[in-house]
Amino acid sequence: VGTDRVLRWDDLYSVVISNLRASDRMEFVLPDTVVHVLTDRISEAFDECPLGTLYFIILYAYDVITQRGGGDAVWHAEIIKVTLRRFPFFVIAAARWPTFHALDHFSFLHRPQNPSAAKKTLCEGVQGSSGIEWGGLMRAATMWSNDQLLGLEPGDHDSGAGGAIKAAADAVYKNAGGNDAAQEECPFGFLFLCTTQVLASALRLTGSFEGWARALDRMMSELPFFAISGSQWPTFRMLAMFSSLSKGDEAAALGAFQADVHRWGGA
Repeated sequence: VGTDRVLRWDDLYSVVISNLRASDRMEFVLPDTVVHVLTDRISEAFDECPLGTLYFIILYAYDVITQRGGGDAVWHAEIIKVTLRRFPFFVIAAARWPTFHALDHFSFLHRPQNPSAAKKTLCEGVQGSSGIEWGGLMRAATMWSNDQLLGLEPGDHDSGAGGAIKAAADAVYKNAGGNDAAQEECPFGFLFLCTTQVLASALRLTGSFEGWARALDRMMSELPFFAISGSQWPTFRMLAMFSSLSKGDEAAALGAFQADVHRWGGA
């Protein structure tokens, strides 16, 4: 950030990271100075550091959701939805701010509100022409993402979850019409599959990254963030893992991956 007219972004980032690393349990801190800026000078903050502002918008919104609820919560949730859609997912992921980590952390606050919503998001008992049994795949997805959090390597723990996810991805993209069928049958499950394949493509540095990334961006623009959180598919957890690929003492760039962050004002 070149000016720091509104906020001292580097200092704020140091506070953010020190709190996240302070214990085994992530702690997301919203400084009072940021709250004042978000309520009085949000446009200036966004001009100065858009991705830092996005991160704090999310924290502030969840503070409102948990403390006040009601119409204020709905209004702030809408701000998150609109602001997230201003950026490609990989730009958010490559920025230094742990935005997807925050969305994953607060996902427990969202759950389907009625049986119809639960059926659409959980996809229990759904199986169509894609050949995927979506309820079983969601259980495999949760198991596999938990294994990744534990740092298990292939062969350490053979739950079969990874194989189930690979088989589902093959069914979607190797069978004629599988893509369209999967989106129709279980859009949130399809979005999760997109995140796993983006993560796999990035790890292997394969040429398929761009295609998966475009599919993921399209789905992220169509599905509201709170519905993704409430679906109980570990999508934001996968995106947090993807975001972590470019972090560390020295960021490892994926081609022009980090360059786009600077173009969008994310550093």
